Amino acid sequence: MLPFSHRIGGLRRAFTLRGLTLALLFSGQFLLSGCFLAQHRIPDTPAPFVGGALIKAPHAPNIIEARVSRTWREPIRKRAPVEVKVTQAFFEESDLKVKVHLTALTPLKTEQVLVAVAGLQEGEVVEEHQQRLNEVLGGEYLRQGQTAALLFSLETGSLTEYQVRCSWGDSALSGAAGAGSSEPTSHSEVEHARGRLRPPSAENLLQPERPPLVKGRSVTLDNVDIVETPEHCDHPPCNVYFVVHADLVSGGVEPIDGLELALGLYWATQGTLPKLPEIGAELTANEELIDLSTLRLGPGETRRIRVKVDRSVPVVPGGSFIPHLRILPSSLSEY
Repeated sequence: MLPFSHRIGGLRRAFTLRGLTLALLFSGQFLLSGCFLAQHRIPDTPAPFVGGALIKAPHAPNIIEARVSRTWREPIRKRAPVEVKVTQAFFEESDLKVKVHLTALTPLKTEQVLVAVAGLQEGEVVEEHQQRLNEVLGGEYLRQGQTAALLFSLETGSLTEYQVRCSWGDSALSGAAGAGSSEPTSHSEVEHARGRLRPPSAENLLQPERPPLVKGRSVTLDNVDIVETPEHCDHPPCNVYFVVHADLVSGGVEPIDGLELALGLYWATQGTLPKLPEIGAELTANEELIDLSTLRLGPGETRRIRVKVDRSVPVVPGGSFIPHLRILPSSLSEY
């Protein structure tokens, strides 16, 4: 038997998994092609800078693609597979340095992710630079939860603002992240006095809006993070431990009173994914039940959960075990 435990707030319960072929997993569905735009005014005061580099999630699992299951009864809302943040924008001599953090919300091919920063003068693009992730990072994939730090340099001159764009999938392959490929979704007010311009902040970026509360009761899994930590051994590859963190989000006007999750582990060969349970499917033979009967979620409330596998999972050549965590519809049948 493979024991594991989960924690919700201060509550901890223990469970068991049958065999070594069960652990954590999350599934999800993301928009495979699209474009992300953020626009900022040029900052006035320099800020300290730490050199850009690939920031790896601690021993992230080697997953080619994945789906995150949304609520079992609502239509799946497509969302961007990346999160883009401008972490620093500062002057270095006569150049404007823009540091961008791009975090993969699902595994992505680096050749299909393109980031562009353009400098504008009163709304007109006068300078633009693009970086494709495979050319910057060298790796073939950006794993879920992994963050790439990109540094762009613009000659300030008479620039009044700048834009940051990210595209993925077919849009990235066609170079659609360029500022000239489409009009910005919004414009900042043009300031002629650079001293009046403010540095960017994460709040100014275009972020997905939380949908309004729906009638009845609804719950989703969101912000799923998987941590894979190898145990110490004399002869690598060493077995790994899985821990999954996820948000349970109540999206309905009525509270959630108890919930059931399904937890499984699936084997995937290199470049392929196993057949995962359909959204809305009952508990399968490859999954273990997680009973959250004491969980209480008010309308619009979010609760962060942590599920840990206490026994290590073997690392086998030729593929990897993919954890999968989903909401069981049986716990919502009365809704």
